[in-house]
Amino acid sequence: MKRRLLFLMVFALISISVSAQVIYDDAEGTVLPWAEAFGDGVYNGRVANPADQDPLGINASTTVNSYTKSNLHGYSLLIAVLSDPLDLSVNNQFKVQVNSPVATQFIFKIEGAGEALEQTRNIAVTNTWIEYTFDFSGAAGFTTINKFIFFFDPGVTESGDTYLFDNIVASPAGPCAGTVVNPLIIDDFECQRNGTYGAPGFQDVTPIANPDPSGINTSETVGQYCDTCGSEWHALVFDWNTPEVFPVTKVGSSIVNIKVWTNKAGVLKFKLEGGASPAVERDVQVTLADLNIWREYSVDFSDQIG
Repeated sequence: MKRRLLFLMVFALISISVSAQVIYDDAEGTVLPWAEAFGDGVYNGRVANPADQDPLGINASTTVNSYTKSNLHGYSLLIAVLSDPLDLSVNNQFKVQVNSPVATQFIFKIEGAGEALEQTRNIAVTNTWIEYTFDFSGAAGFTTINKFIFFFDPGVTESGDTYLFDNIVASPAGPCAGTVVNPLIIDDFECQRNGTYGAPGFQDVTPIANPDPSGINTSETVGQYCDTCGSEWHALVFDWNTPEVFPVTKVGSSIVNIKVWTNKAGVLKFKLEGGASPAVERDVQVTLADLNIWREYSVDFSDQIG
């Protein structure tokens, strides 16, 4: 049977406005001038959208954009220069869909005459269309922005992979505009959505309205996780891509807290994994007394600091 698990996860120390969105590039009717711009890699133009690489059902486009990174530049860039500056006063939350052959990172940068803003996202799932969101509400007052710039696999010189991207869309940022990121909060399913879901698990988490806003969790929105049938060890993976930004093994952030609502008793297993260090697991017991009520569980990984 499928099991439903609702949760909020944090690392701790002990009505949306509606406006017409702006489609900047859908690789079909609207395409930015990538081919006319300069860069260190190669813009391959529009190519056929590969079949069977859209498990989330987010990209039904016939054609998508393709870019091959230079294997001679650590910060090989893809750039499109517009003839007129962007109006970012309202539509300043950007979404872009990316299909990457490798687990890495990418930077989305907007730039103008003396004005610029950029954000980095982890790519944890390969050969799959994933949509990434960028809050550029900090650029709402900018008046000279006329460039879109992508850096794929930034800082890695020897990589020359080909990336697909599509559906660059801007819309109002809504109530989360200007949120200051707290890297110790993995996901509160509201404005602090900072964790990157990896494989497995990225298909199995959905933000929903809190069905039981009571006790220790009165949040409006929570995450629903479906423990997939047919897999005894189906995991929900968060991937930071690089240990430099992974918070758990650092002083002051080694206790992991998670709020859980479930109808299934059993073991809730926490695992740290990656790099040369051996994997470490911690188990907590979800008892019959814990069912159908919000409970918070804490796991201490302080012995893994460093």
